[in-house]
Amino acid sequence: MPVMKACSTGFIRGISGRGAVKRTGAAPAFRLRLEENKDAVSTFCFGGGSVSVFKTKEYSKDNPVMIVKFWDENEAVFSQTINVENVNPLNANNLEMIALSSFLDKEGYSENSILCFISCARGCSPVTQTEDRNSAASRKNFIVQVDEWRKNQYSTGNIAGFRCLSNYYNLLALRSKPLYEE
Repeated sequence: MPVMKACSTGFIRGISGRGAVKRTGAAPAFRLRLEENKDAVSTFCFGGGSVSVFKTKEYSKDNPVMIVKFWDENEAVFSQTINVENVNPLNANNLEMIALSSFLDKEGYSENSILCFISCARGCSPVTQTEDRNSAASRKNFIVQVDEWRKNQYSTGNIAGFRCLSNYYNLLALRSKPLYEE
């Protein structure tokens, strides 16, 4: 029997069994689904909905293909299959960065890349119904975004946050590819 996890404002809790996660009071709850035939790498709330990252059947460290699924607040599902080797942090969308960050944690390069990404991307939705996920507008330079958030942590005296984000920044910088050749 798969485990469903629900998150509400400020916390994540595990629920055994099947069925819908009910809304309680003013705090909305979203479903984080774990599909029976796939290995969930990570599940979390993000951008007003919930996200689950799964390894594909063909997944290996040398062929890191993942499926990222996002359920919005209306239960609409958006899914993208992503080969992590093709993700360029200098020009990526949120779903690609979720896959990359999950991969970095899963394969032991980091213990908290996904948390660093969520921290840096607070308030951003992974997808919207009117947005083309491959348009230039939905793609960002995450190296700049992480560096700005990292510097913000330092300037406010959060040295632990600065160190965590510095590690994440360095991992992303190593995976960055020039956007054009001169």
